[in-house]
Amino acid sequence: MPRIAIDIQPPYNTELFLWKITESVEELSGFIPDGKELLDKARNSFKSDARRKEWLAVRALLQSTPYSNYKITYSTNGAPKLDSNKKHISISHTKEFVALAISDERVGIDFEREERNALNVAKLFLKEKEYEKIDNDRNEALRLWTVKEASFKLASENAVVIKDIETEFKSEENGIYIYNVKYPNGKSAICRTYITCGLFISVSSLM
Repeated sequence: MPRIAIDIQPPYNTELFLWKITESVEELSGFIPDGKELLDKARNSFKSDARRKEWLAVRALLQSTPYSNYKITYSTNGAPKLDSNKKHISISHTKEFVALAISDERVGIDFEREERNALNVAKLFLKEKEYEKIDNDRNEALRLWTVKEASFKLASENAVVIKDIETEFKSEENGIYIYNVKYPNGKSAICRTYITCGLFISVSSLM
């Protein structure tokens, strides 16, 4: 299906784009220049059809944005980037959806479906004091999962363990949950979590 319109406006001239995957890999490749070549690459690179769809859907989504003339490349540590020195990109995907964040500044994005239960794995990504604060709140566990993942992607140029990223709830404004983020190296970020289309979407930016 075409790109889903979402009315979310993070800071730093950041734009978010969302696509729900209903197409086959062949249909997705039809949205992309050199689609046949990329379809062959997806088939050779990924064993599962679901992963091929995600990879192609990201590129189909990019084609539907004002940045269709850019291509996605990867840094030496595997982080995605655009072949442009003016814009930064972050990518996320979960079952049936892919999302892009494109920004003037470095950015990290992560999202999960609202019904997913993160409490089962919360101790794997939360510090002890963070775990105690969520008080078995399923929504807060899921928000913090996306906050940590988005902040982890933001720090892609620096080696960091996701559990070592510290989060602190700051405020809730008009349904937007705002968290302060601190990295082991002392750097700080701010992460905003939005709820739309049955998804928790977190976007992290350096302070």
